[in-house]
Amino acid sequence: MKIAILSDIHGNLEALESVLREVYKRRVDKIICLGDLIDYGPNPNEVVEISKREFDIIVMGNHDYAVIDRNIIEEFTLIARSSIIWTLNVLEEENKLFISSLKFEEFLKDIHIVHACPKYPLDWTYILSVYEAKIYFQYTESFITLIGHTHIPAMFVKHFSKIEHIIPEPFEIYELNENYQYMLNPGSVGQPRDRDYRASFAILDLNNLTFQIIKVDYDFQTTKKKILENNLPHILAYRLETGS
Repeated sequence: MKIAILSDIHGNLEALESVLREVYKRRVDKIICLGDLIDYGPNPNEVVEISKREFDIIVMGNHDYAVIDRNIIEEFTLIARSSIIWTLNVLEEENKLFISSLKFEEFLKDIHIVHACPKYPLDWTYILSVYEAKIYFQYTESFITLIGHTHIPAMFVKHFSKIEHIIPEPFEIYELNENYQYMLNPGSVGQPRDRDYRASFAILDLNNLTFQIIKVDYDFQTTKKKILENNLPHILAYRLETGS
């Protein structure tokens, strides 16, 4: 089984469309989304509509969760608060209902699928280092745990008590060992933060046991223009140019 893994689309229609064009070329069996369909970007409704049609599994991200519990908005930065309020005001009711139906975690074979972290998904912990990975490896027995949330591609590898953090190079194919455990992060489709403006996703090949980060160019200038036209925080437009 070959799986495309997407995360953190954040209302960026141009990035999502470019990623999906690349996904279709690769003839995958399933598309999994690790959440945060909305917020930051100017096209939340369009992104949700595409997600309904195209994705086989979607879990809820913290920005999606604001549809259910607006108290979480208080935990966001000022920029994120402003953009999520705008998003909730323009989001159509049927799309709110769809987001509300998402689960916090899903399983596919021996794959644990979450937005941020296993066991306690509502903690919304950023797994950025071996320190956090060590804590959350305790809470999953799965061969692979898929995580997003950080907007940065990553591989965490556990073999007995040793944990390694690998920053995967785009397009390089990494072999997985069935005797190890992995936390795999595909990076962000709609708002990368790894100093690379390109939209990021991953291919997980369970037949050959490989993992690969794919980077895709997209028309971020159009996204940027729409963000500014909708009076969303300007930093959300300009950070698209630098992937920061």
